[in-house]
Amino acid sequence: MSRYRFLFITSLLIFVGLSVNLYLTRHVASSVVLGSLNQLNCATGSSNKSLLHIRLYMPAKVQQVSRRLCASPVIAEYYSSVTVSWLPRESMSTVSLLNQDFDVLMGRAHSLNGLLPDFDNLYAPLINIDGFSVSWFSRYPINFAELNARRIGLVNDSLSHTHYLLPLQSLKSHQIAIDTLNITYYSDIYSLYNAFEQGDIDMLSTIDQFANRHPDARYTSVISSNNSTSFFFARHLPHPVTCEIADALTPLIEYMSKLVGLNQAQTEPEGCPHD
Repeated sequence: MSRYRFLFITSLLIFVGLSVNLYLTRHVASSVVLGSLNQLNCATGSSNKSLLHIRLYMPAKVQQVSRRLCASPVIAEYYSSVTVSWLPRESMSTVSLLNQDFDVLMGRAHSLNGLLPDFDNLYAPLINIDGFSVSWFSRYPINFAELNARRIGLVNDSLSHTHYLLPLQSLKSHQIAIDTLNITYYSDIYSLYNAFEQGDIDMLSTIDQFANRHPDARYTSVISSNNSTSFFFARHLPHPVTCEIADALTPLIEYMSKLVGLNQAQTEPEGCPHD
């Protein structure tokens, strides 16, 4: 074999070897897999052992959020997998907050501070959503003196402001004995909305945009205006990770903006690069 041919073959083998190595070590995100209990899981392709866990209250846009996170090279630098879960508010406990079981979570600041007075030392705001109203909606004229003739629907979630706390406070403010009313408590908002659509209830409490898709909910009464909710991140997260999470949550924020007629949302933490 000639010297030139030997050098050519050797160079070719080195090139092929490097190409295979780059192929095997490149960042490859797995497909999103439905978990066993209200959650989606995906792998980033990284050998890192850490898990990123995001907790929501609704399964809206969760596949898009999961895909964006697992496809992110920045996330892959720190985590091998991502879990996005949606669980009832009542499943949140003081212990889970103390342990920082969730890297990102959704809720109202005063509720979370009620569970853990030291909450602000463990979590910081990531995205704030402000300026939406909550109202009663009814097929019939709303007369608080005659509500015992109406079938009312609420959600069986004592930490839900929109579908439990605010409407009950509204009834109390009108000096109505709640136990005298015909109230049905549903497991989630989807069951609540379906009950209204099926004619099983006459009246419910929700965000103002409900009327856009339910023209028969023609009678309204404002319960509370300028409400807010937030996403919080664990303070131990690296800053590049918080920026990637804020960006990945964009589909959900846009969805919520349309849902509640959003007035204002801070959709990224300070110091994050702009596209």
